[in-house]
Amino acid sequence: VRAGGGDVAAIREAAGVVPGEPMTGVDPRQVAEAVAALPSVASAEVHRSWPGTVAVSVTPRELALAVPAVGGGWLAVGPDGVVVEQRDEVPPGLAGLGGFEVRGAPGDELPGELRPAAAVAGALGPGLVDRLVHLELGDATTVLALLGDGGAVVFDGGATPAELSAAAAAALAVLETVPSGCTDRLDVTSSQTPVLRRSAAC
Repeated sequence: VRAGGGDVAAIREAAGVVPGEPMTGVDPRQVAEAVAALPSVASAEVHRSWPGTVAVSVTPRELALAVPAVGGGWLAVGPDGVVVEQRDEVPPGLAGLGGFEVRGAPGDELPGELRPAAAVAGALGPGLVDRLVHLELGDATTVLALLGDGGAVVFDGGATPAELSAAAAAALAVLETVPSGCTDRLDVTSSQTPVLRRSAAC
């Protein structure tokens, strides 16, 4: 087995292909499904190359949100709300979630009420993540991105990934025009019409 794009040892184990096994006994579809079931894998492709090679290519699952874990540490979660791994510290480049502790392990899904935060985190990009303290949940699917210089950006965590990406781009465009500390509330639940409320001092 030749594996690429992730944890090679885990991929080989999940693939379950025994060295020396006849190639005719390897079902590429079954192997791909087994590998794609790994928490760290978003998708997998498997190809047989005669006379004796099974090549597995994977797309790693994106990390988006860090959620405090019960008992300590952080759960690194994908935009789809699946726990990918557990870390002692917040992984670089991830938004953190405030106000919750979650019990979970790689492969588990976040509780439904937390998934809007994962969806928003997956759309933020480094330009916004670098400005954040953390994310908090509002009413229904509303997610608040608390800014390091004060104020918050309001997202609709129930929007589609494309809509959230547009909202994040709109938020960053507005924030880049506002002096530091002057944003009280920036509502981008409609990316076409962002609504900015400046802080009283500005």
